[in-house]
Amino acid sequence: MPGEVSARLVAAMLAEEWIYREDADGYRLEADEALTFRGGTAWRITLCGRWAALTARQRKLLTALGDSSVASAHADGRATELVQVHLVEDVGGVMQLTVLGASLVRAFVTGAGQP
Repeated sequence: MPGEVSARLVAAMLAEEWIYREDADGYRLEADEALTFRGGTAWRITLCGRWAALTARQRKLLTALGDSSVASAHADGRATELVQVHLVEDVGGVMQLTVLGASLVRAFVTGAGQP
């Protein structure tokens, strides 16, 4: 986390399970432990956290790309933003979901295709 992120914001993200922290052995710390842990580990973002960080337009595009009948040109600005966060990739000029992008679609899109 950047140093300028407030403890209150970090606590809220932990409460929502958008982030977590592991100890040096890879054990996932409880929220209160994660806030006070001083070891050399990094904060990790969960699938819920990644989904929450997307804009409504990005979610809609990600959902559409999850439908194999929909293709998006690389020129779509939203697709370019999703490439930057490793949720889609350019395959022969057509945007396709990455493994992470597909995981988000599976986790957060209902059977009706709506997030």
